[in-house]
Amino acid sequence: MRLLLTPSARAVARMFGPSLDEAQYLINWSRRFRYIYVEVPKAGCSTVKLTLQRIERDDRAYAPDNKHARSRSPLLSPLSSPHAFLEALKAPDCLRFCFVRDPYSRILSAYAEKLAGNDFEREMRLAKLGFSQTPSFEEFLEALARRGTRGDIHWARQTDLLRPDVIAYDFVGRFENFQSDFATVLTRIGRDPGWIAEARRHRTDASARAGDISLRERVLIGEIYAEDFARFGYPV
Repeated sequence: MRLLLTPSARAVARMFGPSLDEAQYLINWSRRFRYIYVEVPKAGCSTVKLTLQRIERDDRAYAPDNKHARSRSPLLSPLSSPHAFLEALKAPDCLRFCFVRDPYSRILSAYAEKLAGNDFEREMRLAKLGFSQTPSFEEFLEALARRGTRGDIHWARQTDLLRPDVIAYDFVGRFENFQSDFATVLTRIGRDPGWIAEARRHRTDASARAGDISLRERVLIGEIYAEDFARFGYPV
């Protein structure tokens, strides 16, 4: 983190507190197209970011090696220009949006990709959760219930990532209605839905498998993500 010197930079730091580094990663901001997008991992963020990066560059074929590398993204983060970011948070002509997902399918997708799959940080994640080998989905949820969800954005509560106490969202899209909701976002920033990119590398098809979640697993998810269920209107 670079040294925070300006009053605006200090204000941004106070706003996000200990989660400033997380906000620097999750917030994707365009001064040109007047929007702030805050990502939720496992809620379509790869497609959204690739699409927005292509729009920012005016290049429909743009295909970076790593669309998640913030240092190479054409999109800004809060400390890129702190004063302008603080203004954008309140500007009536700036679209502040995000996408959320049913907590059942989101956490199943995170487990399938990051722990049961071949993610490059799999071993590190297992160790942080106290496992030496892949746990069952229920064992994973029990670990989250004991340890809490902070520490990894892929299973952090969506409420914690989105910081609705700081950002007043104009549009909250749903992963379950992704194509139509993202088309609405693009229309509002002056681009047509034909810009929507295909970014399927992280797809796990968890939504189709959410019905297989056991009763015990559903109880655990309901307890761990109670605030997400309540705030975003998903049935427990």
